[in-house]
Amino acid sequence: MLKMYSEVEGLILNFIGNQALFKRLYNESTCWKLLRAETSSFILAFLETLFAEKREVPMGDARAFLELEIKSMQQQGLWESETTAGSYINTWIKNGWLRSFNDQLSMTSASDEALRVAKNLNQKNTTSTASHLRIVQDAVRDLTIELNPDVSARIEALHHKKEAIQKEIVLLASGHTGALTEGQQRERIREVYSLASVLTGDFRKVEDDIRQMTRELKQQTILNDATKGSVLEDQLNREEALSATDSGSAFNGFYALICDVNRTTEFREQIKALLATPAAEFLSQDQQHYMKNLTHELAQESKRIFEIRDKANKNIKAYIASGKRSQTKAINDVLGELQKYALAFHEHTIPVKTELNLAINAGNVKVNSPATMKLKEPVMHNPDTDFIEVMSNQSLDAAVLSHITLVDAKSIAQKIFKVLSRHGAMTLAKITEHVPILHGLEEFAAFMRIAYAVQGTKLEGTELITVNQERMPSLKVTAPVYRLSSFNFPQDLNSLEL
Repeated sequence: MLKMYSEVEGLILNFIGNQALFKRLYNESTCWKLLRAETSSFILAFLETLFAEKREVPMGDARAFLELEIKSMQQQGLWESETTAGSYINTWIKNGWLRSFNDQLSMTSASDEALRVAKNLNQKNTTSTASHLRIVQDAVRDLTIELNPDVSARIEALHHKKEAIQKEIVLLASGHTGALTEGQQRERIREVYSLASVLTGDFRKVEDDIRQMTRELKQQTILNDATKGSVLEDQLNREEALSATDSGSAFNGFYALICDVNRTTEFREQIKALLATPAAEFLSQDQQHYMKNLTHELAQESKRIFEIRDKANKNIKAYIASGKRSQTKAINDVLGELQKYALAFHEHTIPVKTELNLAINAGNVKVNSPATMKLKEPVMHNPDTDFIEVMSNQSLDAAVLSHITLVDAKSIAQKIFKVLSRHGAMTLAKITEHVPILHGLEEFAAFMRIAYAVQGTKLEGTELITVNQERMPSLKVTAPVYRLSSFNFPQDLNSLEL
């Protein structure tokens, strides 16, 4: 009875520990937050479609694509929110589901993992137990040989492998090909795809690790007031630790592969030959396309990792050189001192409104620019003489008024909104064909302010916009390409801050 009670008590403790673990993951996991988001199906569909062929997409293209999808769903009555595409993307970046780098948008390791989990729910019997068992058996055999300290035993095991290979050669030479069955072909090639599909996730984990390492290094320099030499040593140690992680070792392994031209060429040709076999029919078109471009995609991912590493190193160097490290430490010291006083007040139950003669050693205020000073109003010394008051003219001369043109930006915004509602989304250059600019550069500036205020989608390149002027020749202005839609505008156009 006592034994049974102790077993039940042990199960309860295990349950409590597991419950605490999953509760923490529920609250902290970025992947889990995506999967349980109210619009998770919409977000995952956006990710799967946008990054089907490219691992990086220009920010402007992503906004334009999402804007079209939202508009299509609104027309079908499937979407009621008036939130802009840009706002959605910024929110997803903030939540850790997308990453923006050099105006390029890419998935994070969390979104990649969430997408893989969701897709696996729709795939039945992608790999069989037999296929998994074969991989486990081969891995156990190879690892056992490599870990065995007995050299003679390792040599004997390698001889067994050599004999097995020789027997297979003899069978093939005698005409016994031992072709795989249709079921075995399906299992093997799907297992190959399953293993290849997680490689890009490893690269994203390396990227996340690099960013985390940069943040920790900054925090360490603040807390310890480290010297430049110690910061460099710490960074090298963290780089070494990063290489030891699973994702880091996967990256280093593939980088060694792409540095070897012969191995890369061989790997690419082997994939090409595999996709030419009848077994390739067991993969979908998207899966075959992924395998075909695997080496290219991984090479691009490797290049991106080195760019991020280089940027992280420059970021650390600039951070140390800027002096922000010492400033942040000084602020943290003052805040820490204030926290100690606050705890002491709480322990002695001192009322909040009690006046205290407390001084914090926060240093002297330094003024480096007149703009940072609050200057006193100058006191003018008036001579003791008589003044004659002259009333200023309250109206402008008609000749002056003829040269002044008032531009009503909100009126222009209403005209643009009507054009977009009637003709659909278009760029500023196209808009000016319906709402021409007649009052010079001031009106052109109003167009640009409207595009910025409604968070129009900024596309790559530039476009020419015709700016007409009164009594002067028209101008051709080169401007960035902004694509506007009626959905960018708020319901109350007067609320636009122009």
